[in-house]
Amino acid sequence: MVLRRVEGVFDADGVTSMRSSEERRRSSQTELWRWCSSRWNQAWDSLFLEDQVVRRSTPNKRWRMSRKVGLSANTSQFTLEGEAFHILGGSIHYFRVPRAYWRDRLMKMKACGINTLTTHVPWSLHQPEREVFNFHTQLDLEAYINLAAELGLWVILCPGPYISAELDLGGLPSWLLRDGSMRLRTTHHGFTQAVNIYFDKLIPKMVPLQFKKGGP
Repeated sequence: MVLRRVEGVFDADGVTSMRSSEERRRSSQTELWRWCSSRWNQAWDSLFLEDQVVRRSTPNKRWRMSRKVGLSANTSQFTLEGEAFHILGGSIHYFRVPRAYWRDRLMKMKACGINTLTTHVPWSLHQPEREVFNFHTQLDLEAYINLAAELGLWVILCPGPYISAELDLGGLPSWLLRDGSMRLRTTHHGFTQAVNIYFDKLIPKMVPLQFKKGGP
């Protein structure tokens, strides 16, 4: 027999409803997911209107082609620009491979028949301290994505903020815990404020690399 902790919650009519701790946890995660999705959508819309401000050039101009349809799905398959498309994906994390080997590893990936690169973005490495950001050298995410495009690979980006990826705190920076009231991966103000600051640095770098802007 499995015992589960439950708590009584009284509504306006005084009627007691029972919600398990598991249901409350799921509700909290759903709320956080909706908040993160809303934050990304708002950022994309805002930056689209300010495209001239955030636009960056890429080394390979042929990837800056005009695209309108993008990736879609019907009842049986994905389509890209209206043509059947099979996602054959594999992961290589740029922050785990020395930059000097990026090209070699991605070329080997493509030689295996893979057409799509997936990679996570570790918040803890890109913002090791509250006021310190690093998107250079080994952590130059823009260069990594542009290299994938140059080699003919599509990219699926997993920006987080929580990415798991066998990293401490799932890629969340440990300095968040200096706040004694911090509640990670919730809509706690201290957490969402820190995420907003991080996304304000990350998102402008990624917008010009979107598919409809000619990116991979």
